[in-house]
Amino acid sequence: MPNLPTELADPDYRFFELAGDHYACGYAVGAVTDLRQLPAPENPPRALRFARACAAVVRDIYPPLLDEYRGYADAQGRPWEDVLPHFSLHHPSGEAGGCSSLAWRSADGHVMVARNYDFLSSQRSRHLLYAGPAGALATLGTNASLIGGRYDGVNQAGLFAALHLVQAEMPARLSPGLPFHLVPRILLETCTTVRQAVALLLDLPVLHAFNYLLADAGGFAVVEAHPLAKRVREGDGWLAVTNHFQHPDMQRLHGRRTHAHSRRRAEKLRELALRPGEPAWSWAQQVLRDHDTPLCHHDRIMATLWSLTVDITARRIAYCQGAPCQGNFVELAWPANEPPATRVQRGWPAA
Repeated sequence: MPNLPTELADPDYRFFELAGDHYACGYAVGAVTDLRQLPAPENPPRALRFARACAAVVRDIYPPLLDEYRGYADAQGRPWEDVLPHFSLHHPSGEAGGCSSLAWRSADGHVMVARNYDFLSSQRSRHLLYAGPAGALATLGTNASLIGGRYDGVNQAGLFAALHLVQAEMPARLSPGLPFHLVPRILLETCTTVRQAVALLLDLPVLHAFNYLLADAGGFAVVEAHPLAKRVREGDGWLAVTNHFQHPDMQRLHGRRTHAHSRRRAEKLRELALRPGEPAWSWAQQVLRDHDTPLCHHDRIMATLWSLTVDITARRIAYCQGAPCQGNFVELAWPANEPPATRVQRGWPAA
């Protein structure tokens, strides 16, 4: 069994239960976390103006998130200008990632999702959050220290959402829009079905190139999103999502990038989907432990930071803290109307 790299020796796995309004949620997180430092912009005044414009977009689309940012800033005694860059991230193209997801309909008709989240081994913050802000759907999902973000998760209505970075050519001038980490958050707190989430996402102005996988008990789809274009892919019984655009209309946006590793992972997932194992719940967890492609990845640069399996039809979800080849999947309660009183614990819930 492979050994995890030394960079993973001290990761920050924490489980947050967040109640109250969005300001209270932001304050609770800000009180016990450090503000993530973003890449320094070449022109700070221009970057701050752009961040303000992006915050205005968020205010127009989903104003409660501005309250969450204010709560975070107040908890740390920071001026508003310190958290503003988290609306734009100071960079339009994201960073390297290697997420792999498979959605499929099992033999008994259940809609299933298996997902590995890969990122830089040095990324310490790996948080799992159960939140139910007043006026929003309750959610269970992950974040990696970007204020208000969700990287994957489910909501009380039975909707799943996950993001996958795509390295693509970006426009020379970028219009204000939503950063990638707020997109799943908005979808999960406001939408109850894939149809609703797709329709909303197609209307959202985005800053980055990402694939967004969406699933509910009725089926699944992926929205391939870029600041210049968006397209929807739907699967016939299954859908594989990695880190490149697969829709023919979107592939020109890759530029010269070949995305060879992402394509290998997508092909592996396709092969697995054509001969799925049963029972689907345990088979999904085994799929995520693959080292041949690899789907389960860990070296001194990149690592699988967490994994999850979801049976959306049965409303079951399980997360694995760290690489699935060396950890256990722990089933968690599906989000209800609202979580209990705010609390934070070290480590994710353990088997």
